Amino acid sequence: MPYIVISQFFIVSYTYIMKKRQGLFFLLGIFFPLALHSQEEPTDTTQLETVQTVEVSNISNISEKDMLWLDQLGQNYTSENVINDLKDSYQRIEKDIEESTSGISKGVYEKLSYRKLENLSREWERLNSQLNEFLDKINPYSQKIDSDLDRINTLQEKWQTTVNELGQNNTSNTIINRIEIVLNDSEQTKSFLNTKFNQSLKLQDDASQLALRLTQKIQNLSTEIIRRDQALLIRDTPPIWRKDRFDFSQVSIKSIILSSIDEIRDALRIFLKEYTRAFIIHLIVTLLLWALVYTARKQLANGLKKDEEETRRYKKLLFPAINSTLIISFSIVNFIYPNAPLFIYETASIIVLIPLIYEYSELVSSRIFKISLIFAVLYIIETTHNILFNYTELNWLSGLVVSFLALLLFVHFIRYRIFYEQKEISKSPIYPYVSFFIRFFTVLLAGSILANLTGYYNLSNRLNISTIESVYLGILLYTIANILQALLYSLVYSRFGQQYSSIIRLNADAIIKKIPGYINFIMVIVWIVISMKFYSIYTPVKESVLEFLSKSHEIGSINISLGNILIFFLITYLTAWLVKILRIVMEQEVMPRYTLPRGMPTAISLMIRISLYSIGFLIALAATGIELEKISILLGALGVGIGFGLQNIFNNLVSGLILVFERPIQQGDVVQLGDLLGHVKEIGFRSSRIRTFEGSEVIVPNGNLISNELINWTLSDKQKRLEVIVGVAYGTDPHKVIKIITEESILHPDVLSIPKPIGLFTGFGDSSLDFRLLFWTTHFDDWLRIRSEVTLLVHDAIKREGIEIPFPQRDLHVRSVQIPNIPIRMDEPGKTGDDKKNK
Repeated sequence: MPYIVISQFFIVSYTYIMKKRQGLFFLLGIFFPLALHSQEEPTDTTQLETVQTVEVSNISNISEKDMLWLDQLGQNYTSENVINDLKDSYQRIEKDIEESTSGISKGVYEKLSYRKLENLSREWERLNSQLNEFLDKINPYSQKIDSDLDRINTLQEKWQTTVNELGQNNTSNTIINRIEIVLNDSEQTKSFLNTKFNQSLKLQDDASQLALRLTQKIQNLSTEIIRRDQALLIRDTPPIWRKDRFDFSQVSIKSIILSSIDEIRDALRIFLKEYTRAFIIHLIVTLLLWALVYTARKQLANGLKKDEEETRRYKKLLFPAINSTLIISFSIVNFIYPNAPLFIYETASIIVLIPLIYEYSELVSSRIFKISLIFAVLYIIETTHNILFNYTELNWLSGLVVSFLALLLFVHFIRYRIFYEQKEISKSPIYPYVSFFIRFFTVLLAGSILANLTGYYNLSNRLNISTIESVYLGILLYTIANILQALLYSLVYSRFGQQYSSIIRLNADAIIKKIPGYINFIMVIVWIVISMKFYSIYTPVKESVLEFLSKSHEIGSINISLGNILIFFLITYLTAWLVKILRIVMEQEVMPRYTLPRGMPTAISLMIRISLYSIGFLIALAATGIELEKISILLGALGVGIGFGLQNIFNNLVSGLILVFERPIQQGDVVQLGDLLGHVKEIGFRSSRIRTFEGSEVIVPNGNLISNELINWTLSDKQKRLEVIVGVAYGTDPHKVIKIITEESILHPDVLSIPKPIGLFTGFGDSSLDFRLLFWTTHFDDWLRIRSEVTLLVHDAIKREGIEIPFPQRDLHVRSVQIPNIPIRMDEPGKTGDDKKNK
């Protein structure tokens, strides 16, 4: 069905496409693969290939090649030490797993602390990852040996069949002996490879069994962690009003500290043993980050021709460069050292506090900074106490103090509305959410204190630590977001960005306006996800959301879910976003580097956009789970709609394709459609945008551009003929006037000498002798200025020659006439005719 739709689409466009040479190759590129696809016949893979015997004349040559191959194959397997290396690797992994899991059974989990369970989970996940890597190495090796054994078996069958046929034909013994030598060599090599193959299978089987046992232990451990997460509402310590709550008689501070030191030593041993390569990579990444931050700060120090306030702010944020480098470098520890001991992450989070506090002070007001500094101290106290004194009878008291101090800070925030001092936050759209989370964390800390006092220590500890870690993470991500924005600002407005990238030069302000919003959005999502993991609610929330989204609903014969709908719109949005970005890259960065025929860049860009939109739409439909047969019904209904209500839209879409391939107008052309005159700014799928010389932008359907008469002033070139009307007084020599105006117009730099200006004597006017000056220019966009300047040149030349430029006037001739003698009666002054009559 899709092939039929595509074929119909291109048949409709055939008449227009074939007018251009490129259209032939375009059609061949579309239909040739389809023709090949239609001509393909399914092959029966179940048929067995017959063994080909070797002809007598080729036995010497082929046997020599086979013997050389067998010899080379044996040498390769003999010289390599893969099996021994794999054995050593497996024994090391097996030893580490036995040491880590020995003495820890399912019943022991309940006696271990939550921190110990987390460390075991990380260690076993790391060992399981190493075991999977081992299996990924040995599986291809076993497959390679198996493939070589198959080739040897095929070789033996070939030569054995050849021997049998030659024996029946009474062939000489020399040839048969040579074949038997090949068979003997192949048998020896086969026996050697079988030994290797059995060893690899033994290792593969042992590793698979070990992986199965380790996976079972990991599942049991995960079950215990989940059980403890679900048992937070169970009282695990005496309430504070009971005396045994303060019974520390069985607590040994010395043994606790020694146990913590052993844990730290084990963590460091594992880190140095397993993460040496990752540490080197981390060091290289840190040096590269420092070079990037230092370069950006140097650009800001030199001064950028933009907002000076923003430049100074970002300059302070990136100075010194080592601070920003360490913040970003230590924030990616979880990605560089996966499944490392908790001590490594906790130490990194404490170390990064030093540069973080310095950078954060440049972003917020002094009051917010002071309160945040107290939060940092509380975080250090809580983290250090968890590392050294991970014991319930001691932790509840320190946790109570830390929760109480943190609660006071949050209450202080809310009461005095301190965030209003930070304009970037108080005026930001996210301020209501920040205010909500401050109040939410206040409630959680109050609940932590209440749970601690009533004997729910695990719940109290989870709320306390998770809240402080979430606040710390928010400060860290807020600082990282500002550092990334500073780096972006420096890159966009730097000399490098402005000179070597057309995209950055032409869209600098748009980049600075939009990209920080995406950065902040990503940071918010990261903060929400990690904070949910702190509170151990990420997994159940994710499972609940996925279950809700994946719930299927029947609409007729189609099953669809809310998740599929969201995926459809998400893919559609990402497709539109990708097309927009790709269009900018193609039109501003790629196409200007090549010399292409007129209109070809626009055609290529439009076809790429149509292709991406089509592919994205099909992927979005496939993601919804709708079958292609049902899509064909939709296309049929769409065809009916096109025949009735959507025919104008479809007409405009096809007209857009015609505009692309025929290229009667292109972006930047000056066109006239009726009374509409202006520049073509964009040729779209359905409509085009024309900007008039008055500044307004008119959206014109593509169908109007095809069906109506269209004047393209710049189709072939941008030459335009201009005209200046001149009138001189009667009695002036016309030959002299023509010579003056033509010679004077050619002096203008924007007037073409070929074709040269022409002066024409058009006739005798009412008040003047009329002339026309015709000249050409290539500056179509500036023709009003050019005509005005040429008119001034003509005026000055005529005035300089003393030629009069008349204005419309009429002469009035008065003839004298004889007036008859008529007596005139003079009335008395002051009296009217009525007065005299009355008298």
